[in-house]
Amino acid sequence: PEEVQRAREFLEPHFEEIEILCGLRPQIDLAVSHISNVARASSRITKSCFDEIGPDSTYYNYKTFVERWSAVFGAERLRLVPIRRTLDVTAVVAMCAGIDTADLLPPVRSNEALDIRVIAMTNAMKARPMAESRRVEPFAYIPREVLKLLPCEERLQPGLEVARSVQARFEETNRGVTNGRTDIEVADLEPDWRRYEGAGNLDLLEQPCVFSGELATLVQLFNQNIALAEAHNEIIESERHLESGRPVLARRRLNAALRLLALLKEAGMSGRQFRRLQARTDLLEKELDGSRREAPSGEERRAGKPRREKKRSSRSQQRADVV
Repeated sequence: PEEVQRAREFLEPHFEEIEILCGLRPQIDLAVSHISNVARASSRITKSCFDEIGPDSTYYNYKTFVERWSAVFGAERLRLVPIRRTLDVTAVVAMCAGIDTADLLPPVRSNEALDIRVIAMTNAMKARPMAESRRVEPFAYIPREVLKLLPCEERLQPGLEVARSVQARFEETNRGVTNGRTDIEVADLEPDWRRYEGAGNLDLLEQPCVFSGELATLVQLFNQNIALAEAHNEIIESERHLESGRPVLARRRLNAALRLLALLKEAGMSGRQFRRLQARTDLLEKELDGSRREAPSGEERRAGKPRREKKRSSRSQQRADVV
């Protein structure tokens, strides 16, 4: 409730009229989509994820959601949009905002489902207990941008029995949220059961994988090499900004490099290239500290005294020593 209240306090000074649009769909449809997204965040997905879904979660309990937002904004400002019979939710938003979409490109869908085997692969990487896999944790994941490129031929399919079991838990709360409303009906929250006919494939998520540890280590090594290259680039940019007299930008890029190097150190990296990059960041730290000390004081700036030039004669040689 506090977050909803903060949203109102933030919006009201900027808008004379506020209307809250909330797209609702059957909870089992929402669950399948949500669980696929959770897999992108490197969480382990199993059948038990569906067992844990229930009205206690405000994410799935629409009645609680509507009551919470109505209490803060007023029921008259909350409009429920049934996803099942709304072909284009974007068009609804545009119409409410008075936006003419005739000359606009159609929106790009970015929330695509993952293939069930891709989810199983990410599960395999997390098969070992946390204590055993702590060494690879910082980089033992598949980046989201890579997951997006993988084809999806077979989606997550809980099967009809699991789907009906999940949806049945919300019959009472769904009746409560639709009672007395004109923008949504109970039928709008009833799934198209044809989507869940046939055998489910949740069993694929927990298939044993004899090389799960090796897979996690392989992915970690790839990610480490990428992070090392990114840290190198950040250091180069920091050096370039410092040479050009932009210490603030140099510090920003250096901090980015230091964060990457800290993660690499946590993952156990200590090779020659890693040590060389650490040495270059040490040099940058010293030069930035010197730059800050040599910066003119407020009195000097007001007096119009020129800033003293930094001594950089030996910098190129120092950098060459640690390349």
